[in-house]
Amino acid sequence: MKFLEKYKALSAPAKAAVWFVVCNVINKGISLLATPILTRIMTTDQYGTFSVFQSWVSIMTIFCTLNLFGNAYSRGRLDFKGNERQFESSLLALSMVLTLALFIVFCIAPVYWSGLMGLSPFLVVLLFVEIALMSATSFWSACQRFEYHYKALVLVTIATNIFSLGAGVLAILSTDAKVEARVIMDVIAKGVPGVILMFLIFARGKCFFNKEYWKYGIAFTVPLLPHFLSHYVLNQSDRLMISQMVDNSAAALYSVSYSIAMALVIVATAINDSYCPYTFQELDEGRVDGVRMSGHLILALVGALTVMVMAFAPEVLSVFAGPEYSDAVDIIPPLSASVFFIFFYSMMSNLEYFYKKTSSIAMASVVSAILNIALNLVLIPKFGYKAAAWTTLFSYMVLAFMHWAFSARICRAELGRQVYSARYLLLSIIVLLAVTLGMDAVYGMTVVRYAVLLAITACLFVKRSEIITVVRRKG
Repeated sequence: MKFLEKYKALSAPAKAAVWFVVCNVINKGISLLATPILTRIMTTDQYGTFSVFQSWVSIMTIFCTLNLFGNAYSRGRLDFKGNERQFESSLLALSMVLTLALFIVFCIAPVYWSGLMGLSPFLVVLLFVEIALMSATSFWSACQRFEYHYKALVLVTIATNIFSLGAGVLAILSTDAKVEARVIMDVIAKGVPGVILMFLIFARGKCFFNKEYWKYGIAFTVPLLPHFLSHYVLNQSDRLMISQMVDNSAAALYSVSYSIAMALVIVATAINDSYCPYTFQELDEGRVDGVRMSGHLILALVGALTVMVMAFAPEVLSVFAGPEYSDAVDIIPPLSASVFFIFFYSMMSNLEYFYKKTSSIAMASVVSAILNIALNLVLIPKFGYKAAAWTTLFSYMVLAFMHWAFSARICRAELGRQVYSARYLLLSIIVLLAVTLGMDAVYGMTVVRYAVLLAITACLFVKRSEIITVVRRKG
């Protein structure tokens, strides 16, 4: 009852924030649930092809839409107050024109582009259809978040994902063309609400071409393309390059391990979402020591969770994918360690955002992405798909160290001291890397792995009060 009373007392923005987080967690949960189901009803080659398709959707969305539904749309609503609906429909029209233009480019040389993507021409056509229809949903979702209308958004998003998975499984079981069946159901699940929302947006906006709106959207997003692409390169390029350099079966093995390891990102992101406002408020009041102590504890927590995922990897992989994916167990440690460095650079970038020194963020992302691609080009042909896990880890380490260096320079200028202890951070990194390098050696020693899990669980239990206090801080 107290919980319900507290919830009812929340403001509309606070309630919306709660439900957006819940919605994100549920959707991630559905994605994780899909993995053990799909890996058992599709061959590794088929699952790998579907994973490659999803990766290309993420990357091509940037080129087809310029991510106009993101910060450009949110900022434009403030700059064009009173004309929000016209602005929204005009940017949606621009997104669809760009998508159509790139589709025409594909139609000029379909064999070339299909070969480059590693997908059949039919799947590439479905890729463009999905992006075109999803654009309307993306704009509508951004509008709902901006106006704190969470109920419809949560309902549509969860229903879409459930239908996509359910219908996809039934379609796969009903045909031999399993990849095409899965993709078609996914496109239908996302496309039907997309078509409805597209008509809704155009009906209420009644604006297709507006030179001012189009110029605003392009000017806002084009300079951010390197950052957008770098982010997706770090997350998606491995699977695409493995598919091209090895085969789709190898891409499937990598994708499953990647999904397992990156599931921890949900937890790490939730922790940082709570820690970031606290950091801002404490620094604004000049309480650096509080930020330091909390930061050290949270970093240790994320490190402990990372090691637990590594130690339990064989069992998790067995449940998620089955014995045919067991060869990929030894790449879970480096991929899990990557999550630690993702959180590490998030902590450092919090400082950059607080002091409004964000000019180096895009540069760090671009450097890390280029490094990741270069290392993959050299190492995957020599050592196989498993090399991509280590190039991912190294790239995120470089990204983390660059943000550490940037934030250190900023803190020296603004505070005359560092927020976090360099000795503590280095020790945390050394311990985590040592565990990562040694974890593969103990996978055959069940007793040792379970002892590690029990030891970490005991430590977390002892420190539970401090951890809960820090994690729940909202400022």
